[in-house]
Amino acid sequence: LVVAIVSLPVAVKINENMVNDKVAISLAWKVIWILIPTVLLSLVIFFNIIESKYFGTFISRQTGKEFAQELFKNGKDNAAKANIFWNTGKYWVGIEDDMKLWVQEN
Repeated sequence: LVVAIVSLPVAVKINENMVNDKVAISLAWKVIWILIPTVLLSLVIFFNIIESKYFGTFISRQTGKEFAQELFKNGKDNAAKANIFWNTGKYWVGIEDDMKLWVQEN
C-alpha cells in the first residue's frame, strides 16, 4: 500500500515530463489528490473501529496454516481443537500424529 501511494505521484510526475497531454496529467493529479487522502482516512477509521484484540492479525507474519496448527496445539478445550477439521487437509500436515492421538483420547 505504501508503495502504491508513493508510486502514483512519481508515475504521474514522470509521465508529466515525457508527455504533453495536459488534460490527462491534470486529471491524474486530481485523482491522486482525492484517492490518497481517502485511502489514508479509510485506514485510520478502520484501525480505530476494529476490536483491539484483532489488531495483531494485521501485522502478524503467521500463515493461516500456522495459525490453525497453533490453535489445535494450544486449544483450551476440545471445541477449539475440533476446529482444525473445518480446515483443508493441507493444514493437518505436520500435526497428524497429534490429531490422531487427540481423536483416540476423545
